[in-house]
Amino acid sequence: MDEYNISEIYKEMENYLIESVMRNMKRHTDWETTEDFKWDAWQVRQLEALEEYRKRNLSYVNKRSNTVNIKLEELIKQSYEHGGMEEEIKILNAIKKGAKLKRSKGIDANFFKINDRKLSALIKATQKDLTKASHAMLRKSNDEYRKVIHKAAMFANTGTTTVGQAIDMATKDFVKKGINCIQYSNGRVVNINTYAEMAIRTANKRGYLSGEGDKRKEWGIHTVLVSQYGACSPTCLPWQGKVYVDDVWSGGAAKEAEEQGYPLLSQAIADGLYHPNCKHSHTTYFPGITEMPKAADVAKTQENSQAVAQQRYNERQIRSYKRLEENTLDPDNREKYATQKRFWQAKQRKLVDDTDGMKRNYKRESIEGKGYRKTDNSTEKATVNNVKRIGTNAVNQDIVKSEDYKSKFQQLSNNQTLNSAIHKQTTHILAKANNTDTEYLRILDAKTGETIISAQGKKDALEVGLNEAQKKILSNHKGQVVAIHNHPTNILPTGSDFVVSGARNYDFGIVATHYGDLYKYSHGKRRFTSTFYAKQIDKYSSAPYNMGVKEAQEKTLDLLRKEYGILCEKIK
Repeated sequence: MDEYNISEIYKEMENYLIESVMRNMKRHTDWETTEDFKWDAWQVRQLEALEEYRKRNLSYVNKRSNTVNIKLEELIKQSYEHGGMEEEIKILNAIKKGAKLKRSKGIDANFFKINDRKLSALIKATQKDLTKASHAMLRKSNDEYRKVIHKAAMFANTGTTTVGQAIDMATKDFVKKGINCIQYSNGRVVNINTYAEMAIRTANKRGYLSGEGDKRKEWGIHTVLVSQYGACSPTCLPWQGKVYVDDVWSGGAAKEAEEQGYPLLSQAIADGLYHPNCKHSHTTYFPGITEMPKAADVAKTQENSQAVAQQRYNERQIRSYKRLEENTLDPDNREKYATQKRFWQAKQRKLVDDTDGMKRNYKRESIEGKGYRKTDNSTEKATVNNVKRIGTNAVNQDIVKSEDYKSKFQQLSNNQTLNSAIHKQTTHILAKANNTDTEYLRILDAKTGETIISAQGKKDALEVGLNEAQKKILSNHKGQVVAIHNHPTNILPTGSDFVVSGARNYDFGIVATHYGDLYKYSHGKRRFTSTFYAKQIDKYSSAPYNMGVKEAQEKTLDLLRKEYGILCEKIK
């Protein structure tokens, strides 16, 4: 377990709440094209749903907060124990090198009780702060939901926007910024993820430093050397690479500092060392044994610090446009936000390439938490039953019923009869599959466009196959065939799709996502297993790549194009 895994839960909660707003908005706009749409009626429906939205989200956040509290306590205790063990190893090694140290004989049970009380106080204080943050996140999302309801109607009253465009305009700031609900004493307001990551990292570091410090007390040594960081911020630059008497964790005192000629660590902390998100640490300073580091190049350090600040800014921009891309209801906006996302990703690549020692952290660019949950008939970005997913399973009717969507099908082949038949069957499938995880399959004659096989998977099973009779029909069919099926998960064609295409010898296949994306794919001359495909996805989703679901799929598809000759394209 590490601090990142816990802070990821807050990323998960934030995205759940944002998508919950968008899901409710979408759910009550699906009737726009089927009856006379009235904005005042839409507002009434949204306000009626608000109380249920609050209850559902309160239950969800409370459960996840309880998980955080349990994991946080375990993490801090582990860090404390690890800090103590690591420090004892350092002390014993120093003794071998000549350090004159002896373990204190006067330590009794009270010493350990005091340590336990301090550790318990740290855990409880952090849990309390994060619980307050969770409640602030809930209040903010509830307030934003109500604002969005009124903003959407206001934008719609201009008479020049569709329902989807009006909702996009109303939700843009909320989705782009995320849930900014924590205000510091200086007035700065930060995102829940930023705060949670800082609070968890700080508590974890304090737990570790407490473990180290208590071990120093046992051995009667209180001097420490603060580390040097090549991209140190101006706040703690004056304090790095120096020796201090640790009166915070190791039991040092002002008299000792005066006698040895070293400043107190508490003074450095009061003046900025160990500020929120500080990367510094300290280690025991053994006089005559520990080698002092070479003084850092201040100009280079400041340059690197600015580069890191730019990296953090780029990461926030990437996350913002990813949220907008995934939550917009308007297809034109989705393409615009995707372009902005790629722009900031390119800036990030250039920055990392141009900065010595800088590494790209894909986890910090991701908006996907570790454990998204499936709720009622909707689906958050998640792995549920080992199926990766993006967004909800509500069909974007604004896109699917648009002329732009219809025109995409004319690009599928030179046979317009077939293209029209594919469009007709695709819209039928999406109408049936709306707000479910049920998959549907149509197999058409590639020449006439006639439907040969119509199959439906088990309810919400995220798969569809053929029975024996349908397999026989397919094997007896003369001529090429084309297959169409839906992806409620909104992901690209999967390994199974390519494997099935090869086994059934499709001319090509079509995947229609519930978000309105359309993919054309076909198998190559070299075959591979769906397990191989899944392992590649897992590889790119894990360290050191840490890519999101869609990025990992695209990376895998690039590999399969080169090595196995598959074809896969998004129809635009």
